Amino acid sequence: MKRNDIHHESIGDVPWHEQHQCWGAKIDIVGCPTPLTILASESGDPPIEFISTLVDTIRNDEDRYRRIAADELLHVYNDDWRHYTDDGFEISPETFMQRLSLKMLQIEHLTQSQSWAAVITYDPANMFTEHDVAVYVSTDLSSLGVVPD
Repeated sequence: MKRNDIHHESIGDVPWHEQHQCWGAKIDIVGCPTPLTILASESGDPPIEFISTLVDTIRNDEDRYRRIAADELLHVYNDDWRHYTDDGFEISPETFMQRLSLKMLQIEHLTQSQSWAAVITYDPANMFTEHDVAVYVSTDLSSLGVVPD
């Protein structure tokens, strides 16, 4: 099903990719080009204002989501995963946050709840071996959870 490209002042031009059934582009977030993927839904067009607000929030306070990841996963790293890394020492919340680098932003429709959500994916610099860290965000910008992905 062909969809229109997205044009918005905050996120720019996000073209529709028919072969992948999603919108996608690289957008500038905190000084780095970050892939943005918006998965198509049968329920209609994606919530552009949510996406715009989320992108603006990340641009202005990206540490907010790094902090959420640290709050949820620091103990997991220090208790279980640090032994698999080169340093092997417990780390502070600040060090955990510094090791995260923004990798991707994906917007998807949650079929079960019939709502939209975002997944902010971070590269955790091998803290969880080859696993990324995913912060799930609801349309009110609160966290739905954090997992090594």
